[in-house]
Amino acid sequence: MAVTLTIAGTSYSYPSGTDTEWGSDATTAMQAVANNALWKDASVELTANWDVGDYTITAKSFTSDVATGTPPLAVTSTSRVENLNADQVDGKDTTDLVLVDGTQALTANWDAGSYKITAETFESDVAIGTAPFTVTSTTVVSNLNADQVDGADLSTDTNLGASDILVPSQNAVKTYVDGAAKNYNAELQWRAGEFDYPASNPAPLDTDSTAATGVVTTIKRQLFDDSTNESILGAFKVPADINASGTVTFRMYGYATTAAADDVVFTLIHSAAGDGESWDNGGTEVGSGAKTCDASQDNIDIFTWTETVSNLGWSANDYCRFQLERDAENVLDTLSGDYGVILFEINIPRS
Repeated sequence: MAVTLTIAGTSYSYPSGTDTEWGSDATTAMQAVANNALWKDASVELTANWDVGDYTITAKSFTSDVATGTPPLAVTSTSRVENLNADQVDGKDTTDLVLVDGTQALTANWDAGSYKITAETFESDVAIGTAPFTVTSTTVVSNLNADQVDGADLSTDTNLGASDILVPSQNAVKTYVDGAAKNYNAELQWRAGEFDYPASNPAPLDTDSTAATGVVTTIKRQLFDDSTNESILGAFKVPADINASGTVTFRMYGYATTAAADDVVFTLIHSAAGDGESWDNGGTEVGSGAKTCDASQDNIDIFTWTETVSNLGWSANDYCRFQLERDAENVLDTLSGDYGVILFEINIPRS
């Protein structure tokens, strides 16, 4: 029986001709197989491109020895290859990329064009002297809470002080102005000539004048004698928002008719009554203590003394009457001659 083998396009029939044995013909056929087949020891290379069709080639690794300039792989599918760990992407190494874990910094300025960069926070580590942001738009950034404005800190302290670097907030300015307005409104003042007089021993109104030329050449004063306790009268309404835990300041402006560095003593007698209370009650005294006059002629003295609201017993909206008296009979009053009061002030604390 004859057998025909076709190897690499060449046909071999065995036995051939009149041969009855395989012999040398079989050897020739096997040699043809050896020269045209792949062996598992990789001793025979392909001699042309190889297409395995719809089958898969599986190996531990694939190695390409083609020179740079020729792609080692040609791929038709654009599907992602799971677990493929490439050394580069489009010719770029990982050192050319910004990594999501933030471990690799930019090596040049980056312009995002018309796109936005969104993050939880933005942090600048540039040294002082270089602006951390460069902004072209002058549009207000809503909700941006800056620590400084033009290098100045924003102060919320209602006591504005004299700082050249603190910028007060609108609310701080309002609080300060409101507080200042309240302090001013609580300063109750009576000038000489605006007082009433008691039935006995009043301190008379007098006008002093100067020989100097000018528009203001006179001044009014209530003259208090050095031997008799003379006085003047006044009244006022206690502010509705009086600070019950505060302190009242009494302030008197005046000067001695004869200059001397001697002491005068004044006493304020006051009586306050509110809604449903009798005004006809005894007064309470608040003494100034000894106050030393200026030794220079016509120099004005400003004397102050204080008392707590609690000790005074004043309440909101009380009607308060007072009598300001020179305590000339007090041994501490050593000034000889009259003392002229030109202004009396009561400064009442407000809440």
